[in-house]
Amino acid sequence: MVAVQVLPGSAKAVTNDQAPGEWLQSGPRGAYTVARTVGLTSVFELDFHVQRLAKSASLMLEGDGAAAPAGSELEACCDAARLHTRIVDAWGECVRAMGPSGAKELKLSALLSWDVATGAAELRAHAAPLPSRPPHPVRAIVRGAPRSNAEAKDSAWIAARAGLDAVGKAAGANEVVLVDGNGDLLEGLSSNFYAVEADGALVTAEEGVLKGTVRDVALRACEREGVPVRLRPPRLADARSWKGCLVSSTSRLALPVDELVYEVAASGEEVTVKFDYSSETGDDTALKVEALVLGDMAANSQPVIE
Repeated sequence: MVAVQVLPGSAKAVTNDQAPGEWLQSGPRGAYTVARTVGLTSVFELDFHVQRLAKSASLMLEGDGAAAPAGSELEACCDAARLHTRIVDAWGECVRAMGPSGAKELKLSALLSWDVATGAAELRAHAAPLPSRPPHPVRAIVRGAPRSNAEAKDSAWIAARAGLDAVGKAAGANEVVLVDGNGDLLEGLSSNFYAVEADGALVTAEEGVLKGTVRDVALRACEREGVPVRLRPPRLADARSWKGCLVSSTSRLALPVDELVYEVAASGEEVTVKFDYSSETGDDTALKVEALVLGDMAANSQPVIE
């Protein structure tokens, strides 16, 4: 893989042959975010990424019972306004370095790590070609329990989810959707999850999930276009009555799911629910949300290079 990284203490990108997930796992534990370019000059929802990275660092510190020392570099990195320039500089350097690679778009990663004792903080950045969106049919399977402190984008989650990720790949699934003890579907391993209910409303969890950039754009577009939205978790027990479902993430954008596979808890029976988005009886809400996100990408992107 042709990729580059910007390391702490350096302003220049150097060659790196790791995929984004591998690169994140090879670094120290920290807060991270993964973005995509638009037109190889801008970053989709750049401000959202900066704010989420700063918030994730604060939440992780709080979860560890720690606090950034006053006046420290770490305290500055928990402030989105002060973190913004560092991320733009690092990602901008990555984009410039990847210019001759021939990639259509780039997948950008940022990892913020720290030492609470000294208050030091380090920002690493990485860029690699953005993979194409998955072809249809798209399959998702329901497995695994929700994570703790989901609002913090903690790099430790990448290793923690590896077992479920392997299960999904073995089942030919593009995503694994997490379900809680009440049968509520909260989010995917690396995505937000949505159901389209019988009346055409889009339903997605508001609490206990990491709210992604694409989710943010999708919900704002739905409000603008009059698509009804219900902010609560879709219930697995209702899946057979849905008109469709979607996942959203940096690389997939808003992606309609063709097959949802789950096991009935009482019997262990495997059930596959298939959704039809093409026939006259099919529902167009999922396709409409997909199109709205695609259409709003440029308007929701900010430049990192001129």
